[in-house]
Amino acid sequence: MQVSPQTLTERLDVLPAAVMGQLFAEVYARVQAQEPPALPHPLDAASIEKITEAFISSVRGIYGSNVWTLNQRVMRLRLVV
Repeated sequence: MQVSPQTLTERLDVLPAAVMGQLFAEVYARVQAQEPPALPHPLDAASIEKITEAFISSVRGIYGSNVWTLNQRVMRLRLVV
């Protein structure tokens, strides 16, 4: 059975408080029983270093002469972080 959100709200509005409380308790128990979503793994300093080096290597291959300037900017950014 499919019910529109508006119809569902109207039907829930007329439920007695005891029934609504029981329904809430059942839904809450189901939600608590579910596994929480996996959080992305935070990047550590070593991962950031590898990503930075890979980026610099790719830029070096494209721009060549601007690598020194880019490397200096990256070094300044590392000091800020």
